[in-house]
Amino acid sequence: MNPALHKVLYFAADPDSDQDFDNVANLYAVPASAFRGFNIESSYTAKIDMYFEPQRMSGVDTTNDNNAFDKVTLNITTNKHKEVCEDIVRTINSDGPKADGFIVMVDDMLDKRCSTNITSIQAISISEPSS
Repeated sequence: MNPALHKVLYFAADPDSDQDFDNVANLYAVPASAFRGFNIESSYTAKIDMYFEPQRMSGVDTTNDNNAFDKVTLNITTNKHKEVCEDIVRTINSDGPKADGFIVMVDDMLDKRCSTNITSIQAISISEPSS
């Protein structure tokens, strides 16, 4: 059985530094099996995007489902994209100190990160179901 099916990746943003979940896009917990990969835009020297299968699709109207994705944009140390990718993949694939399947990727409220080259979460973008 694939162990990734039981792992959950946890992201907690705190854009206003108040240590409060005051926005729906401040928290994202997703099965590791939904991770699809990394991307950077041409202007990104200190950011990287992580893409996931959408977690809120309706399943009824699939008009916009073909290109839907969820995205977490991370602020990182300048030009450390490769190191961040390595650290994230290593974290997902490791068993860690405990085998409960809960993996903190980035928690800005508790100042915890799976890579020393991740500085914070810039944005969490969640695809909305088609209406």
